[in-house]
Amino acid sequence: MLFLLLFAVLLIVEEHLLFLWDKVLMDWEDPVEYTHERFDPKSFPLSEEDQTHFVKEYRKAYQADPPRLLVANWLPFALSRNCPLHGDVYNKIRDDLRPFRHVLLRFGFSEGVRVLQSLVDRAVREADEHEGRLQVLEIRDGAVVRKVPSMPRLMQHVVSPLSQLLPDLRIPWNSNDEPKVVRGRSDEVEIFSQLEGEEAHRRDLGGTSHLLHPWGKDFLFLSEDNGARAFLQGRCSGDPLYERWKDLHGFFKWGSSPIFTDALLPVLSETKSRACGFADLTVPANFYVMPGIRVSLGRLTKGIAPWEKKKDKIFWRGSSTGCLHTLAAFFGGKEGPGNFSCHRLRFVRFANHPTRNALADKTDVALNGPNQCLPNKGGAGIDMCKFLVGTHRVGGSVSWQQFVNHKVIVDIEGNSFSERFFRFAVESGSVIVRIEKVFNDWWDGLFLPWVHFVPVKLDFSDWNENLSWVFQNPKEAKAMAERMQTDARRFLRIECQQCFVSRLLIEYASLISGEEREDETLRTSINGSDAALPE
Repeated sequence: MLFLLLFAVLLIVEEHLLFLWDKVLMDWEDPVEYTHERFDPKSFPLSEEDQTHFVKEYRKAYQADPPRLLVANWLPFALSRNCPLHGDVYNKIRDDLRPFRHVLLRFGFSEGVRVLQSLVDRAVREADEHEGRLQVLEIRDGAVVRKVPSMPRLMQHVVSPLSQLLPDLRIPWNSNDEPKVVRGRSDEVEIFSQLEGEEAHRRDLGGTSHLLHPWGKDFLFLSEDNGARAFLQGRCSGDPLYERWKDLHGFFKWGSSPIFTDALLPVLSETKSRACGFADLTVPANFYVMPGIRVSLGRLTKGIAPWEKKKDKIFWRGSSTGCLHTLAAFFGGKEGPGNFSCHRLRFVRFANHPTRNALADKTDVALNGPNQCLPNKGGAGIDMCKFLVGTHRVGGSVSWQQFVNHKVIVDIEGNSFSERFFRFAVESGSVIVRIEKVFNDWWDGLFLPWVHFVPVKLDFSDWNENLSWVFQNPKEAKAMAERMQTDARRFLRIECQQCFVSRLLIEYASLISGEEREDETLRTSINGSDAALPE
């Protein structure tokens, strides 16, 4: 187990430092001088029309009143920073908090608030005991009294500048880039068993005692037979997305930090799987802060080729992240050698297949090098990284300008969510092909398939049809690329990240504290704009 822990640390270091093309934004992460002025809502007085319209639209969307501070503090800030006020990007905040609202329905308001606050206490204890995986954000009297050391730029540029607008709160923050709270398909509140002194939920842990502690004491690989895989599969079984993705994406068989809990603990995470009922609360990644500042300041890369001078090709380079590569995994795939859940390997093999890929002559897809290889335990003496090089096309690394000097560029996940998409959207001016993603991101809902990007299923079954459209419709493809760039430069600014995080924290604190007294499922009618504004 010590070997696996050391190996996991090496993987994290390797991914973040050595394989730069899986971190194509790294040069964008360099610190940029940026000063935040503390915002005073009184400096941006709202008209009665602004307030009334916001409350009306909020009620229309959620059949509930907005939290008081959302109107008094957040709305002036959002208007002053030209942030979106409504829409799918904020709908997922309500969706993320829905399991916690169900607590109020099950236990009644007063007891439900007590249970919610007990869950927060429990989550904070978990964080204090396992600081390397969870850290606590605490805001009191308009100031950050406990920062999250693993998220320094989010603290400096997103949370701290807005702390005076936020209510008192405590919430753990996930230090890893993979989700932690997996609820499964059920919306039942059975996960309060530990609060009630019951042990029912432990049956789902496959009898693995070291997993009974929600965060475990060991670094557990899903590729090992240690109970973590059985736990995840038990929660995911029957979920339509899981059943479709489980043999197509490496996350469900292996992950770089697969330590999960089925307890409904409030945890902020950079992403979560769209399958299996993960219940983490999604926030922007620390990685996106400096790029967001660069967008706000207009400090974009110069010398990127205009559309007319880009190569008429489909292009991708990246490493073999997404799986732990072993000989057994490579040859044990459902679809044959090399297809066992390793989505990036499957993609490279598909893209270079002369008959499966009808656009092979227009495709330049290759690994820039292998990684995450575990020496063969069977005694055959096979070096898996060398084996991957011998069985997959390897093209080496390229510069950012070389990458985006193509009309069509591909975005595919690695171990977790794709960080490349941010810079692709803002700077490339190319058509982005998004391979179906397992993980979500905070900006989901802002960019739409066939409006901003070309979607392709994870099994690549619609690749030929969808990619043919790009080359058969060059004017429409160029317009799509321009639309993506325009909207990305508007919505991915640091100000929009601030608006999202502050709104999430206000909504969360309002629910946990008991200020939010009514849920959409409890209300049957709203009086629209004639109803009184929140006091």
